[in-house]
Parts: sequence; C-alpha cells; structure tokens
Amino acid sequence: MNPTMLRLGVFVALLLTLGMAERAHVRPLPAALIAFAALGLVIYMQHRVMHRVGARFHPLEILLSIGVKIATVVLLGAPAAIVLTFEIVLSSFALVTHANIALSLTHDRLLRSMFVTPDMHRIHHSILRKEHDTNFGFHVSWWDRLFGSYTPQPRESQTCMPSGLTTYRAEADQRLLALLRQPFGAH
Repeated sequence: MNPTMLRLGVFVALLLTLGMAERAHVRPLPAALIAFAALGLVIYMQHRVMHRVGARFHPLEILLSIGVKIATVVLLGAPAAIVLTFEIVLSSFALVTHANIALSLTHDRLLRSMFVTPDMHRIHHSILRKEHDTNFGFHVSWWDRLFGSYTPQPRESQTCMPSGLTTYRAEADQRLLALLRQPFGAH
C-alpha cells in the first residue's frame, strides 16, 4: 500500500472517530485525546501547505488558519475545553520552540522523541530549503516523523546555522509595509 494513502487513511480515521465519539457521547478522555491529536495534525498539515504555496505568517495566512481551525472544530465537534487547551499548548510551545534554550544532546534527543525542541525547530528556520521545508510540528515530533518531514540535524552546527530567508536580508525588507508585501512576491 502507498505510504501516503496509509497516512491519509489514518488522518481520515481520526476525524471520523472523533466525530462518531462526540455524537455517541463516548467517554470524554478518549474523545478529548482524539480531538487534540486531530487539531495538531490539521495545524501540521496546514503549515506544510503554507510552505508549499509560500504564504507564511502573513495576516491573510493567520485569517486562513483561524478558518481552518474553526472548520476542524466544527467537523470534529470538539469540546470547547479541548480547543482552549489546544490553543494554550500551541501558544506555549511556540514560545518554547523559539526560545534560545541550550539542552544537552542527551536531553534534546530524549525530549525530541516525543516533543519539538528548540534545536529541532531551529532547523525549520534554516536558509536552506531542504532544511526549512522540514520539522513543521509545533508541539509533538511524531507528525514530522510519520510524514517524512523530520530532519534531525542541520548541515551546519546549531550555533552556526544561518536562518531566515536569503531573499529578504536588507534593512528595508524588515519594515512593516515590506513585510506585508513579501508573501506575494517571489522567494
């Protein structure tokens, strides 16, 4: 069987299971875990798609992201408490994964087996396309591993790895109007 089709099947099964669980009033913990996992998977997939089409953290992408989350919550019938918890985790992990925290290789490897660490996520900000188009996860590392988008280490060391987009390095490119126009230009 095609691995992509298998992965798509897992995603569809998660969505259907959650929808049925909510309608059947199954025990709240399994339904909550499925909703939480499904929301994480949808955000991971959306992040990959945004990289593919070149729209990254632009105000329009944020509006699209909100629409995707709303549609997912409605489709899943996710309880409000789970959605709130998910958003808190999403925001908290964004702070942690973008922090300048130095973990030992042993601790990083151990944490990375389940969670996204700052070193794992930093690779996502590499100037190299083959690195910045990986490690899309925001809180758990298994989506990247499952969908083949995991990069364990950058080509250069973590401390020397250049980050950002090579196209927009000038000071003028960092001004507000330039930042708002950038997603519509070539990368």
